[in-house]
Amino acid sequence: MSLRRLLLPATIVPALLIGCAPVPTAATSTETPAPAVGGATAPAEAAVPVTAALAECSGLELHTAGASVAGAALAQCLQAFIEAARTGSARLEHALPSEQRWLVVDAGAYVLHDRLDGGKIAITPDAGWSESDGVWIRADPNGSVEEIIADQVVEAARGLAMPAAIGGFATAGSAFTVGEPEELGLPDGLSRSLTPIAMDAPIDVDGVYTIDEMVFYGDETVPLVAMKTTATMPGLPSETSMTYFADWGAEVDLDEIEELTGTELPIP
Repeated sequence: MSLRRLLLPATIVPALLIGCAPVPTAATSTETPAPAVGGATAPAEAAVPVTAALAECSGLELHTAGASVAGAALAQCLQAFIEAARTGSARLEHALPSEQRWLVVDAGAYVLHDRLDGGKIAITPDAGWSESDGVWIRADPNGSVEEIIADQVVEAARGLAMPAAIGGFATAGSAFTVGEPEELGLPDGLSRSLTPIAMDAPIDVDGVYTIDEMVFYGDETVPLVAMKTTATMPGLPSETSMTYFADWGAEVDLDEIEELTGTELPIP
């Protein structure tokens, strides 16, 4: 997958998933509390290995202010945690908010993407569906017009969906620097002391737009509590989005995918 496709700015990502053109908007504030995904922003369940217990994370100074972390190494650590947790959820806060819930399996991931302004996308390791007005359409590149459109939406979403996209985001930044712990407001209205790990330099993506800022927030137990990105397209104001992660290792609602596939998923 190209970096240009993976690191689409916040305005483009939801528009791509919805199937329409990007809508320029100003930077989005995250000060107003929003409902938490799955009703939880608590630390990971006890069954989820803490960061230090993961071989991919143990050699990294993720909580030493001023320490430098290679993007590839950070990506491996985050991906290892995601795979160890197996389940999780995310809420993307910006002009077009969305939520995702997922289950990681050996073959890939089952992901339910809920575009909060309307419509859902269900992704499995080998299939996908797009929903609108309560009607699910199975993706088929050789099917009807509706099925072909559904396939385009699903395949565009597949590479951008959590949790696989996290590794690509981190790898895109060649180096990150660990900052001092700071209080970060969470969607449940509470705040939490988290360590920011910020990308050192902006990324120019094919001259189309720039990723000006990328920051991962975590603590000693959970390396991925939130993520902030700021992107700029020529002639438009910079746009900032926040993604909040929760439900690591917890039971998540993927009933719709189970109904679509006719199988019971191994959800913890």
